[in-house]
Amino acid sequence: MKSLMQPPMRKFMLTPRRELFLKLLFGATVFFLSLSCGPSIVRFQPTQADFSFVAIGDVGEAGDILKHNAAVMRKMYREDKFHALIFLGDNFYPIGLNIPRAKVSKKIKSVLDPFNEVTNSLGRPQVHALAGNHDYYAFLAVDFKLPLNIYSVQTAPYGISDLGNQRADTIRAWTYYKGLPQTVLYGPDTNKIQMIFLDSALPLRTDTTTWQPALDSLHQLLAAHKQNDSVKWRLLFLHHPFYTLGPHGGYKHWDEEANTVRYLNPCSKDSNAVDFAVNLLDPEDTCAPKYQAYMRAVQAVIAGSGVAVQAAIAGHEHVLQLAYKNTGNPKVHVVSGAGAKASRVKAGNPQRQEYTWWNSFDPDDNVKEKGISKHGFVRFDLKGQNLELRFYDGETGDVLAAEGEKKVFVINRAGELSLR
Repeated sequence: MKSLMQPPMRKFMLTPRRELFLKLLFGATVFFLSLSCGPSIVRFQPTQADFSFVAIGDVGEAGDILKHNAAVMRKMYREDKFHALIFLGDNFYPIGLNIPRAKVSKKIKSVLDPFNEVTNSLGRPQVHALAGNHDYYAFLAVDFKLPLNIYSVQTAPYGISDLGNQRADTIRAWTYYKGLPQTVLYGPDTNKIQMIFLDSALPLRTDTTTWQPALDSLHQLLAAHKQNDSVKWRLLFLHHPFYTLGPHGGYKHWDEEANTVRYLNPCSKDSNAVDFAVNLLDPEDTCAPKYQAYMRAVQAVIAGSGVAVQAAIAGHEHVLQLAYKNTGNPKVHVVSGAGAKASRVKAGNPQRQEYTWWNSFDPDDNVKEKGISKHGFVRFDLKGQNLELRFYDGETGDVLAAEGEKKVFVINRAGELSLR
């Protein structure tokens, strides 16, 4: 009987050529894995706070910025839980949910699914969303697409419709605010925060004669808790900022000579005729007479209520910003509108108590890449007699430095700002 012999095994020789191939293969694998996993996110340390919340605006477009912001927020929630989440308007670009009914569900999923882990855990009563100007637009003047969506242009929204906001109001993930202002109370029994949610988008799209009911309601909400000693904080949430250092404030042009973002008045018919004309039809820049009239009306209501509002938190600008003004009520102006897009923003100036953060860029970069705000969001932590603010990088989760090594903004009950 013949014995069955195994054929001799061939030895694998690691030749220099094979070694180079394996190194290249390993490097390519690591590279593509890093792309699929996204940027590395820091580990968050638990915060000892009485109450914490996150505010993010202008999340209305699926893309890398939205995906990265949501990934940072998910990791933060797992490791350093917060108690509430606020979406600051422009929740769905370019015309809200004023789209064919068959496309509504897909649009909602594309924007809100990345936040599902957080919103499901918090529950609807702890998730709040404001209407923004884009949530009211009815039509697109330009809506051009090539087959298979190889190239598309969707721009120049116009008109007004409330259908999209009615649809947004039915989304189970959040409590939605449009029309008349509303308020909720959070925090410990003796140190409560009154959050006031104000629809600033509708007044700017309607005649000034229609404003009074909402202004009266705002006054009543502020006055209702004036004698309530447990309410120590009042925060105003609205889509449109009182004060901004971004494009809607005139800062959107790169100055090659000065190597900075320069101001160009969007309401000057001589130097900026295009923006001037746009603001006549749709006053979305802070210099527009209707915009200024509305903000003066809101501030007059706050002053007349006899209470202090410690901060206004807005979106509208696709930037991260904190500005402190020595006069007015409120004095602290926060913009957290870099949820899905990032725009130009004025360079920060700590001496003037204006804080912004640019993406890093090389001097040889294309001009379009220069002076662009970092994307991310802001977190508030209530700690006794102080309210701490931190701005988070939407790529890495790092806290953005305000000045030198100082990363924490501190607001006291008088609405005054300091750094730590």
